[in-house]
Amino acid sequence: MTNVRAGTVAQSRPFAAAAADGFYQRQNIAASKTAKARKQPYFISPDDGQVMALAGCTSSGATPTVEDDNAPGRGG
Repeated sequence: MTNVRAGTVAQSRPFAAAAADGFYQRQNIAASKTAKARKQPYFISPDDGQVMALAGCTSSGATPTVEDDNAPGRGG
């Protein structure tokens, strides 16, 4: 995980932001004698039901273009 300061985000990888009503976090559940190991999903959302902001750096070093946004699988 990488932390990016507001003052240096323009010089780092491309930055993405989104609004969401929640997100899923998965917890590893260890195997037992009767069950295999698995991941249990938990939906995390604000108590008041409001929309929350999510932000982060993208994994590729390339800056997206309009053509990239219209590519299959990108909502275009």
